[in-house]
Amino acid sequence: MKRPSTTAVPPVVIAAGGLGTRVGSWSPYLPKELRPVCGRPGLAHIVDEVAAIGSDRAVVVHHPYDTPLIDWTRQVLAPGALARYRSLTNQLPAQPRAADNLQVDFIAQRGQYADVTSVLNGSEHLRSGEFYVVFAVNVDPTHTALSALVTATPSAFPAVLATPFDAGAAA
Repeated sequence: MKRPSTTAVPPVVIAAGGLGTRVGSWSPYLPKELRPVCGRPGLAHIVDEVAAIGSDRAVVVHHPYDTPLIDWTRQVLAPGALARYRSLTNQLPAQPRAADNLQVDFIAQRGQYADVTSVLNGSEHLRSGEFYVVFAVNVDPTHTALSALVTATPSAFPAVLATPFDAGAAA
């Protein structure tokens, strides 16, 4: 069942509260959600997918250690940031992105680390009864799991959609 077009798309909690200790020796220096994927921070791909489903709000729940990087991250995800980057690097101009109209809040995770803690912190911040959850690990720009979940599930029904991780596609 497809969500009726008159129904607003709920906000999205992006769970990014871990330290990324399983993903490589670089994790103490760069949060996993900021690791480059196809020339952009992985988080930018997730934000683009959130905007593509028609949501106008997301909250990124990050590890408290990452707080000093949040101002930089806001600049990277700001409206027009990709166009400015492409201009500075002498690339062709970028088309305006749907993500340019997305409000993205950043909050440090509170409480003992667990995925469910990130989800609860994000839910509390949004104060919304209905929301989607995306995990900021294993970013693969070819994934459209969030879009598929929105299309496949009616409003107010809990659902989980997972796809096998393709390491080659995420390289």
